[in-house]
Amino acid sequence: MHYGLMTYRGHRVKIPQCVAFGCSNQAKNRKDTSISFHVFPKDNRLRSVWIQAVGRTSLPRSPCLCSEYFDAYCFEYTGVETSE
Repeated sequence: MHYGLMTYRGHRVKIPQCVAFGCSNQAKNRKDTSISFHVFPKDNRLRSVWIQAVGRTSLPRSPCLCSEYFDAYCFEYTGVETSE
């Protein structure tokens, strides 16, 4: 994952950040807990699709995207109860 660094209780910790062009979502300052972060796939073909989709020419070593860039059908919810 792409990480920013912050200090927590005297220790430097890595915080996930979204790499999509223009996105400022970071795990440390998000108020919406429904946003999740997802590492890029290891499969080269699928990874290249993600790279093209983020709109950036260079990426960090371990990039991630936040859930705002995925449609609901992209997620599998297992073991999650909903109130319907």
